[in-house]
Amino acid sequence: MSDLTPDLLHDVVARALKAGADAAEAVGSMRQTLSVGVRNGQLEEVEREESRDLGLRVLIGRRQASVSASDLSPTTRDRLVERAVAMARLAPEDPWAGLADPALLREWFGRLRSLGAEEERVRLARDLHDRLGQWLTY
Repeated sequence: MSDLTPDLLHDVVARALKAGADAAEAVGSMRQTLSVGVRNGQLEEVEREESRDLGLRVLIGRRQASVSASDLSPTTRDRLVERAVAMARLAPEDPWAGLADPALLREWFGRLRSLGAEEERVRLARDLHDRLGQWLTY
């Protein structure tokens, strides 16, 4: 089982470029979920889920293709690159296809990061307030 690391993402992009893509981008996501169900004060169910996904978008001229996989093994990554490049070669041209401008990405990620941090602080403060209020009433 491979780890989803920046090096793995860089490697997939490098492989796509070597396989004939003019440009490529890879994205990885990891998710952990815990769900607890209680009915009439009794624990009813507990579910836990973990997932990892690797996405790859390649561009050949103005043609593009996107693929993804949850298996991160070297064999699957090789097939992912081959499939994405083959699909892009067959895709119709899209005049709007292209990678985002890195300067715009930095600007927007900075905005999102600060917005997300502020929203998270507000959420945590409200949660702490509510829990403290419940604790004081008991």
